[in-house]
Parts: sequence; C-alpha cells; structure tokens
Amino acid sequence: MKKIVAFALSVLLLAGIIQSSIFVNTSIAAETTVVEYGVLTTEQLKVANLTALEEYKKANAATNEVLRLANALANNDYRQANVLASEELKLANIGANASQINSNKIVYTNQLASNKLNYQKQLELNKTIYNEQLIVNKLAYNEQLKANQLAYNAQLLTKEVSNEPVIVSESEPVNTIIDQEENVVNNEPVVNNEPVVNNEPVVINEPVVIDEPQPEISIDVQLPSEYINVVSFGAKGDGFTDDTKSIQNAIDSLGENGGVIFFPKGIFIANNIKLKSNVTIMGDGWESIIQQKSGLTGYQSLLGINSGGAGTLKPEGNNDLLGSINNVIIKNIKLKGTVDSDGFSEWVHLLTLNSCSNILVDTVKFEGYRGDGIFIGVESRVERHVSDVNVRNSQFNGINKDNRNGISILDGSNILIENNSFEHTTRKDMPGAIDIEPNHNESIKWTILKNITIKNNSFKDIGAIAIVYFNPNNQSEMLKGSTDGITIEGNVIDGAYVGIYLSQIYETMNDSVPKLNINIVNNSIKNCLAPVQAQGIRGLSIRGNLFENCNSGLGLGLGGKKVLDVNVNGNSFVRLGSTEDAAGLFIGTASRITIENNKFEDCGVVSTKYKEGFAIIFYGGTTDNIIFTKNTVTSPNNITTSFIYVASNHTFNATTNTYSGNITGGFSSSKIVKL
Repeated sequence: MKKIVAFALSVLLLAGIIQSSIFVNTSIAAETTVVEYGVLTTEQLKVANLTALEEYKKANAATNEVLRLANALANNDYRQANVLASEELKLANIGANASQINSNKIVYTNQLASNKLNYQKQLELNKTIYNEQLIVNKLAYNEQLKANQLAYNAQLLTKEVSNEPVIVSESEPVNTIIDQEENVVNNEPVVNNEPVVNNEPVVINEPVVIDEPQPEISIDVQLPSEYINVVSFGAKGDGFTDDTKSIQNAIDSLGENGGVIFFPKGIFIANNIKLKSNVTIMGDGWESIIQQKSGLTGYQSLLGINSGGAGTLKPEGNNDLLGSINNVIIKNIKLKGTVDSDGFSEWVHLLTLNSCSNILVDTVKFEGYRGDGIFIGVESRVERHVSDVNVRNSQFNGINKDNRNGISILDGSNILIENNSFEHTTRKDMPGAIDIEPNHNESIKWTILKNITIKNNSFKDIGAIAIVYFNPNNQSEMLKGSTDGITIEGNVIDGAYVGIYLSQIYETMNDSVPKLNINIVNNSIKNCLAPVQAQGIRGLSIRGNLFENCNSGLGLGLGGKKVLDVNVNGNSFVRLGSTEDAAGLFIGTASRITIENNKFEDCGVVSTKYKEGFAIIFYGGTTDNIIFTKNTVTSPNNITTSFIYVASNHTFNATTNTYSGNITGGFSSSKIVKL
C-alpha cells in the first residue's frame, strides 16, 4: 500500500511583502523656500495635509492589495494541497484491499483536516500582519500631520503680530488651537490619535478574506454511455414551465435495472417527483437546477423516495424492516426552494428519504428550502426504516434563516454526513442545521437511530442550533437498544445559538439505562451562546475539541436532567463566559464525570454576582464521583481567578471526588469556593 504523503502549506512571508509606508515632506520642501526652512503658510499647510492624506490612502490601498494577493496565494496552496492528497489517495487505493482502502481514507481525511488547519493559520497570520501594517500607516500619517503642524506653527511664530488672530477655517484638515490673546499657536498642537481630516479614508480593520475554498466539492460530470436527458421527454428547463410530468415520465421509463436521468443546465420547475430503485439523478453542475413550485402548503417534497408497504426484513434477520427502494444517487445538481419569496413552511422539503436504503447524495446544493433540505424518516403507524445514507460534498444554504432544518433525521442507521457546508439556515424557533429527532407519535416505539456520523462539516451563521440530538417528549419507549453510536467529529461551527445540543434523551437516569455512546470529538466551536449542552444522557465522550469565544461554557446536566458516565478529555476552553453566570464548564446534576487533560484559558466573568472568574461552576442539582485530573487553568488577561465554584443551591459530594495533577495558576487544585 502506498503511503499518502503529507503536504504542508508553504508559509507566506507577508512581512517581507508588505513594506512600511513612511510619509515625508520632500515634495513640499522642493517647492518653496519657506518649506525648505521648515516653515508653512496656511495655504501650504492645506496642500501638505492633502498630500499626506493622499499618501495615506495609497498606503492603505497597497496594504489591502497585498493582503488580497497573500490570501489568494494561501487559497491556491490550500487547493493544491487537497488535490495532491486526492491524487495520493487514488494511487494508494490501486490494488488495495477493503481494509487498506479504509485505512487510506482515514489518512486522507486527516490530511484534509491538516491542510485546512494550515490554511486557517495562514489567513490569521496574514490578517495579523495586515492589521499591524495599518497601524504603521496610521502612525506615519499622524507623524506627517505633526510635522506639517510644527512647520505651520513656526510660520506663525515668525509672523508679525497683528490685531486679527490667524484662524484656520473649520474645513482645514488639522485640529489647530489658536491663542486668542497672543495670536500664536500653542507650542504643543493637539493632534488626535485619529487623524482629523476631511474625507478620511475608510480603513479596513477586518481584511476581506477570500471565501474559504470547498476542495471536496469537485463537479466532475462524466455521463455514462447510456442516459436519458429529461429534455427528450419534453422538459423545458426555462424557469417558467411546470416540468413535473416530463421529469416523472423520464424516470418511469426506466426498467428494474434503472439508469441515469440527466438534467442539462437550466431551471426545471417541479414538485413531488417520485424516485425508484437504481436511479441516478445527475446534473451538469449547479447550473442544473430543479426548482420547487411556489405557493405550496402541507406535506410536500421536490424529490421523494417512499417505498410504501410494510417493508422487508434485512438479510441478517434482525427484524429491522427496510423499504423496498434502494440504490439511488443524486449528484452534481442544485435543488432550490422558494423561501425567499414564499417564506417558512415546516413541511415543504426539497428531498425526502422515507423507508429506503443505499442512498448517495453527492455534490448537491440545497438552497432556499422552506422546511428541510433533506428529511430522513418514516411515516406513522408502519414499521419501516432508512439505512445506509451518505450525504457528502454538498452545500445547504437557507438564504435567510427562515427554514426548519438543513437535514432532519427521524429514523435511520448507518448514516454518514460528511464534508458539507451549512450556512444561513434555520429560524430561531426551529431545532437546527442538523436535527436528529425521533418521531413523536405512535411510531416512536419503532424508531431506530444507530451509527450516525456527522463529520468534517462547516456551520456558519446558523439561526438556531448547529447540531441537535433531541427527544422532544421524553419518550423513553423508543430507547431500548434502538439508539446507539452517534459521532460528531471534525466539524467547524462558527456562529449559532448553541453549537451541539443533546437533550431529554432519558427521563429517568440510572444504571439500568443503556449507554448511548455519543462522541463529540475534535470539533471547533466558537461565537455561540454556548458550545455544547447535554442533559438526560448516559455515555457521552467530549474529547479534543476547541471551544472559543462563547457567551457561556459547556453545560452538563442543567435544569435537573442528569448526565451519567461522561468523559471530558483534552479540550481547550478559551474565553468562555462573557455573561453574568458564565464559566468554562457548567455542571448541574451529574454522576461519574471525568474532567481530564483540559485547558481553561480566560474563562469566567467577574461580575456583580460572582466576585471571581471561575473555570468550572457547579450550579443547581447534585453531583458525585467527579474526577478532576491533569487540567490546566491560565488567565493571561486576569479573568479567571479560581478553578472551581460551587453555588449555594448545589449539593456537592466532595468526599466522592478525586483531584490530582491539576495546574491551576497558584491555588490548590482542590480549592472549592462556596459563597
């Protein structure tokens, strides 16, 4: 097996590209004798300051251009790194067996994550140097204004005193103070830190960073030798004609072995298209658009898979009933809703997967959905299930955050959601970008949620929660071995109400409840109200995550809903807690919690309620058997002052807890503050 070679991004030496802009007065000095001797008249001062202003604008424009070029180079390096990783993967898979291919895929995925991290670090470096250069430009500009002012002051001091004071008009680009009694300018002119200049250039403090590339999204349209073009069945694709019947006729024309239905570039208006086994829906990239009809109400789906009937037993004989539709592919196409014109409608979806198996959604753009982008679930009163679904390399853009969910999972096993992006999706009163939520009617007893992986996705500007795992009505009837193995790994969440929310899975929590085996691993979550909240859970591992710049911290067992057997290991808690009751980690009702090898930096908040900033707060409820080991607490900005705080409304069974090897900034690792 060939080993995939790691590709490290070349570091752009931006410091060597951006040069300091120093403004001098040589042009003015060459024009008049007065300037040559360091003296400026009022009119010359105007000219000198306007010249300095123009130079300042040019310097900032040049700095912006260099940043753009530097980010473009980083962007290009990132893409090339991913292309190289992809090529190495192809070579490594030649002649490899299934085990080797799986191993290669893991190496490849890790390489993509490394490339992305290097790219993000490069953008941050570019941004830092850019902002430093803006400061240099501004300082140089102010120094020039000071020099001009001193020259002007010198002119006033050499002038013959007259009865009329020399007053610089308000329109002049300097803040000059005139002594009305002696008709001279104070020796120390007042120069603001911000240059007081008419038409001061707008300085971009935040660089316009090139949109992060989506290297996994590669539109590779390779049609097979035989396919059906929907146009041949009368579809117009003109954005006006209802093409539903033509598209359905094309699909229905396929036999049991199925085939490829091809959509050329265009806008095909349709709704309630029914797919069947062995069918591939393929477009010519995202300019091939299937757009949902406008004005729809009730239960609707642009494309749908629904086998009907009671389903069939899986070959293993494990009593999991599957629908009879399988082997469906949707790729290289855009599915578009009408949320921008019609607004929110909870049950109007773009793609519905109901009672089916072996489904691939690859490189599809879901845009403007009114309900869900993808709905994965079952109908009421009939036991059927969804299995083996892969949604990858796709984009979910809700446009205006007036949608339900990007993806809803009501039932399913072996579901993989990887390398997708979610943005501008989900209104605040709906669950989230990805919602794992069992049905809450009489079919709850049949629901299966097993082996669901959400991996290497990005979430930005989410109106509600990024990833939700939620039992809305404490329906413990379904949770008898039917929920197991949820992995949330390698995702980047930037801007959501809560990053990951796990709630009310069990109404009663004790050792008779099976472990759920939920893993939250190696995610980056920032700029949220809280990074993670979990309650009513047994069997949760939170490892290797970065939680940064959130109003509050990670929450466990809040609201009296107990968590049991939770491992919090190797995470970084950075600047969590800007609200009154905030800390890096909040714990309510919990038992058998291990808090190990975590780093807490500048967590907590000093407020009227809390006189110290805390890394961890125990609030409400009861805890026991908590292990604190090998954690590090630092506070470069003097925000965190104590490791642990126990509120007066919390029962803290300290004798059952363990403390060892914590580095807590000068106070005892076992210090408990109870106020």
